[in-house]
Amino acid sequence: MIANEKPLAGWLWLRAGGRDFSLPLEGVRRVSLHRQLRVAPPGPTVPSWWSGVALEGARPYPLLKLAELIGVPGSATCAEDSVVVVASLWSQPVGLLCDRFRGIIPANTPSWPLSPALFIAADRALPRARLWAGQPVPDLELERLFPPARRAQFDQALKDSKEYVDQVWDLGELEQQLAEAPNSEGYLDLAARYQELGWQAEAERMQARASQISPEAMQAARPAAGALSGTCSPRVLLELLQVLWLTGQSGELLLEAPGRPAGSVSFHSGRIVAARSGDIADPRAALQQLFSLRGERYQFFPGTPAAGAVPAGDTAAWMSEFERLVSVTP
Repeated sequence: MIANEKPLAGWLWLRAGGRDFSLPLEGVRRVSLHRQLRVAPPGPTVPSWWSGVALEGARPYPLLKLAELIGVPGSATCAEDSVVVVASLWSQPVGLLCDRFRGIIPANTPSWPLSPALFIAADRALPRARLWAGQPVPDLELERLFPPARRAQFDQALKDSKEYVDQVWDLGELEQQLAEAPNSEGYLDLAARYQELGWQAEAERMQARASQISPEAMQAARPAAGALSGTCSPRVLLELLQVLWLTGQSGELLLEAPGRPAGSVSFHSGRIVAARSGDIADPRAALQQLFSLRGERYQFFPGTPAAGAVPAGDTAAWMSEFERLVSVTP
């Protein structure tokens, strides 16, 4: 989970339903990977664009399928790298479910007006577009996606979700307790309770965890709390660097090539303060080397670098350079 703690200008560049859109950064609270969220499933009578409620922090927020809100076909299932952009809608946090995060569009990029008839369900929510990366990218104005009838649907779906949220919240606390002291009986009991609610996917997930538990597994050391990890490619590495820069994150991004450490990138308040790849310590050269790797994995560990850490160069300029590099990489 990556939080946005500072005001930013420009647009978040997103892809949803096979199309690109931009969202003003001043309304964005954070960007998350969908697979890392705890979500209360939607009830049986919610609109098709309602995807459940994310249970995060003290205030849950609804997840909305951006493609369906705009009126373009979306995917029936979430891809592994689907992202959720948490933005403000009537002072209410909402999560916009998108195919992927593509980068940042600078604030000074010119735009031009669009016809409201381009998207059936947009209701004039796409007033302008700008040319970026050789293609038109329409802007989004979230509140215009909700004419009175859809606003009423939103309010009703939020009200109807309360019971689901309360139950999943309670079960989530039980699951957290099991994560600290796992046992197969506890997971099987939790699976049965999910089954009673009709949440088959959650029940199967608990059953799978029960089957994986062994005495050795219960004694095994767990990875550092809060670490994000996954497979990496030049495109994924670019998006990781852009998100960490965008959201002002501090911490260490570690990369591993098959069978060996590949390198690391250190961030302080969103700026790159160090980068290494093998014997290469020059940050720019090290990053270029990391972009040439294939088949590596990444892990990000939040934390504050050593005192006195200073930016190792112009992070914004590097992002533009690496975006061009990735765009021509076969």
